[in-house]
Amino acid sequence: MNLRSAKLFLGLFILLAYIGIGIFGLFQFGHMSEAPMANCPYAENGFSVCANGLDHINDWRQFSNATFTSLFIFSLLILGIILYFFNQHNLLNQKQHFYKWKYYLDNTKSYTLSQEIIKWLSLFENSPSFLSKT
Repeated sequence: MNLRSAKLFLGLFILLAYIGIGIFGLFQFGHMSEAPMANCPYAENGFSVCANGLDHINDWRQFSNATFTSLFIFSLLILGIILYFFNQHNLLNQKQHFYKWKYYLDNTKSYTLSQEIIKWLSLFENSPSFLSKT
Protein backbone atom coordinates (compact mmCIF):
# COMPACT_ATOMS: atom_id res chain seq x y z
CA MET A 1 0.00 0.00 0.00
CA ASN A 2 1.62 3.24 -1.06
CA LEU A 3 1.48 6.48 0.91
CA ARG A 4 -1.23 8.07 -1.24
CA SER A 5 -3.66 5.18 -0.84
CA ALA A 6 -2.88 4.97 2.88
CA LYS A 7 -3.71 8.66 3.33
CA LEU A 8 -6.89 8.22 1.31
CA PHE A 9 -7.94 5.18 3.36
CA LEU A 10 -7.22 6.93 6.66
CA GLY A 11 -9.10 10.06 5.59
CA LEU A 12 -12.13 8.09 4.43
CA PHE A 13 -12.12 6.01 7.60
CA ILE A 14 -12.09 9.09 9.84
CA LEU A 15 -14.79 10.76 7.74
CA LEU A 16 -17.04 7.68 7.82
CA ALA A 17 -16.50 7.27 11.56
CA TYR A 18 -17.46 10.89 12.19
CA ILE A 19 -20.54 10.64 9.95
CA GLY A 20 -21.47 7.27 11.46
CA ILE A 21 -21.40 8.66 14.96
CA GLY A 22 -23.44 11.61 13.76
CA ILE A 23 -26.09 9.43 12.13
CA PHE A 24 -26.34 6.82 14.85
CA GLY A 25 -26.19 9.53 17.47
CA LEU A 26 -29.65 10.58 16.30
CA PHE A 27 -31.04 7.24 17.43
CA GLN A 28 -30.77 7.83 21.14
CA PHE A 29 -32.12 4.99 23.19
CA GLY A 30 -33.23 6.09 26.63
CA HIS A 31 -32.34 3.98 29.63
CA MET A 32 -35.37 5.24 31.51
CA SER A 33 -38.59 3.33 31.92
CA GLU A 34 -40.61 5.91 29.99
CA ALA A 35 -40.11 8.14 26.95
CA PRO A 36 -37.96 11.25 27.41
CA MET A 37 -41.05 13.47 27.23
CA ALA A 38 -43.93 12.03 29.23
CA ASN A 39 -46.97 13.34 27.33
CA CYS A 40 -45.60 13.62 23.79
CA PRO A 41 -48.05 12.11 21.25
CA TYR A 42 -45.22 11.21 18.86
CA ALA A 43 -43.19 9.15 21.35
CA GLU A 44 -42.50 5.65 20.06
CA ASN A 45 -40.17 2.93 21.30
CA GLY A 46 -38.59 5.15 23.91
CA PHE A 47 -37.53 7.84 21.42
CA SER A 48 -39.32 11.13 21.25
CA VAL A 49 -39.60 13.21 18.10
CA CYS A 50 -40.61 16.14 20.31
CA ALA A 51 -37.20 16.37 21.98
CA ASN A 52 -35.31 19.60 21.73
CA GLY A 53 -33.31 19.89 18.50
CA LEU A 54 -30.58 21.82 20.27
CA ASP A 55 -29.65 18.68 22.21
CA HIS A 56 -28.23 17.19 19.02
CA ILE A 57 -26.16 20.31 18.37
CA ASN A 58 -24.89 20.16 21.94
CA ASP A 59 -23.98 16.48 21.50
CA TRP A 60 -22.05 17.30 18.31
CA ARG A 61 -20.21 20.08 20.14
CA GLN A 62 -19.28 17.72 22.97
CA PHE A 63 -18.18 15.04 20.49
CA SER A 64 -15.96 17.50 18.63
CA ASN A 65 -14.40 18.83 21.84
CA ALA A 66 -13.32 15.45 23.15
CA THR A 67 -10.08 15.64 25.11
CA PHE A 68 -7.38 13.02 24.98
CA THR A 69 -5.13 12.21 27.88
CA SER A 70 -1.47 13.09 27.62
CA LEU A 71 -0.49 9.42 27.97
CA PHE A 72 -2.62 8.49 24.93
CA ILE A 73 -1.09 11.28 22.83
CA PHE A 74 2.42 10.35 23.99
CA SER A 75 1.77 6.69 23.11
CA LEU A 76 0.60 7.65 19.61
CA LEU A 77 3.67 9.84 19.15
CA ILE A 78 6.05 7.05 20.18
CA LEU A 79 4.20 4.54 17.98
CA GLY A 80 4.47 6.92 15.02
CA ILE A 81 8.21 7.39 15.55
CA ILE A 82 8.78 3.63 15.82
CA LEU A 83 6.77 2.94 12.67
CA TYR A 84 8.65 5.70 10.82
CA PHE A 85 12.03 4.16 11.64
CA PHE A 86 10.85 0.64 10.80
CA ASN A 87 9.70 1.96 7.43
CA GLN A 88 13.06 3.64 6.79
CA HIS A 89 15.09 0.51 7.50
CA ASN A 90 14.21 -2.67 5.68
CA LEU A 91 15.19 -4.91 8.59
CA LEU A 92 13.99 -8.22 7.22
CA ASN A 93 15.58 -8.15 3.75
CA GLN A 94 18.54 -5.75 3.66
CA LYS A 95 20.22 -7.10 0.50
CA GLN A 96 17.22 -6.74 -1.78
CA HIS A 97 18.42 -3.33 -2.99
CA PHE A 98 21.68 -4.83 -4.30
CA TYR A 99 20.11 -7.82 -6.04
CA LYS A 100 17.04 -6.32 -7.67
CA TRP A 101 17.98 -7.80 -11.02
CA LYS A 102 17.58 -11.30 -9.56
CA TYR A 103 13.97 -10.77 -8.58
CA TYR A 104 11.51 -11.49 -11.36
CA LEU A 105 8.90 -8.94 -10.35
CA ASP A 106 11.42 -6.11 -10.11
CA ASN A 107 12.94 -6.93 -13.49
CA THR A 108 9.83 -7.22 -15.66
CA LYS A 109 8.93 -4.49 -18.09
CA SER A 110 5.41 -3.19 -18.33
CA TYR A 111 4.27 -3.06 -21.93
CA THR A 112 1.47 -0.98 -23.34
CA LEU A 113 -1.23 -2.59 -25.47
CA SER A 114 0.34 -1.48 -28.75
CA GLN A 115 3.75 -2.81 -27.68
CA GLU A 116 2.19 -6.15 -26.76
CA ILE A 117 0.52 -6.40 -30.18
CA ILE A 118 3.78 -5.53 -31.98
CA LYS A 119 5.66 -8.10 -29.91
CA TRP A 120 3.04 -10.75 -30.70
CA LEU A 121 3.03 -9.95 -34.43
CA SER A 122 6.83 -10.02 -34.57
CA LEU A 123 6.69 -13.70 -33.63
CA PHE A 124 4.98 -14.43 -36.97
CA GLU A 125 7.53 -12.54 -39.04
CA ASN A 126 10.16 -15.28 -39.14
CA SER A 127 7.99 -18.28 -38.40
CA PRO A 128 7.77 -21.09 -40.96
CA SER A 129 4.76 -21.24 -43.16
CA PHE A 130 2.36 -24.15 -42.84
CA LEU A 131 1.21 -23.80 -46.44
CA SER A 132 4.38 -25.25 -47.95
CA LYS A 133 4.41 -28.96 -48.65
CA THR A 134 7.14 -30.93 -47.02
